[in-house]
Amino acid sequence: MPDFFSVVKGRRAVRKFKKKEILMELLEKIIEAGTWAPSAINTQPWEFILVKDAETKTKVRAIYDKASTSGGLYRQDTKFIENATLLVVLSNSEKTLHLFSTSAAVENILLAATASGLGSVWMCRPLRVEKTLNELRELFNIPPKYEIIGIIALGYPDEKPKPKERKPLKETLHFEKF
Repeated sequence: MPDFFSVVKGRRAVRKFKKKEILMELLEKIIEAGTWAPSAINTQPWEFILVKDAETKTKVRAIYDKASTSGGLYRQDTKFIENATLLVVLSNSEKTLHLFSTSAAVENILLAATASGLGSVWMCRPLRVEKTLNELRELFNIPPKYEIIGIIALGYPDEKPKPKERKPLKETLHFEKF
C-alpha cells in the first residue's frame, strides 16, 4: 500500500475505465473508508447508493448529458459512466453541517479508491441544474430530506491522467492573518 502523501498527490479524476468488475469486498472497503470521515458532532449524515446495473447507468448518463447542455455547462463526454460502478452520495439535510461532513466522506472514498488501484471521478457539476436533481431523485427513489452531493464513478483506470498544476504553498498559506 502506498504511503498517504503519495496517494493524495497521485489521485486524479479518471474518466476512462476498463470493462472489469470491481469485487464487492473492495467496494465495501472503499465505501467504509467514507464512513470513517469526521462529521460535525458525529452526525454521520451520509448515505450511499451503489449502482452496477447497466440500464440504470445508461439512464444516469442520459440525465447527465441533458444537464451538460443546459444551465451554462459545457458538454462533457460521459461515455465513461457505462464502464464504471457508480456511487450516489447523499447527505441528510436535517443534520448539522451535513454538506461539510459528507464532502469529507467523499474525499476518503476518492483516496481509498486511489490507494486500492482504482480510478475515480466525483461528478457534481451537473447537479446545479434543478431538473437533473429531480430526475436523479426519481430514478433512485431518494427521500426529500436527502441532498445529492454527487455521483462517484469508480473503476479500473484505462488512462493515467497527468497531474494538474497546483499553486505553490507560499501562494495559499498565510500566517496569523490573511
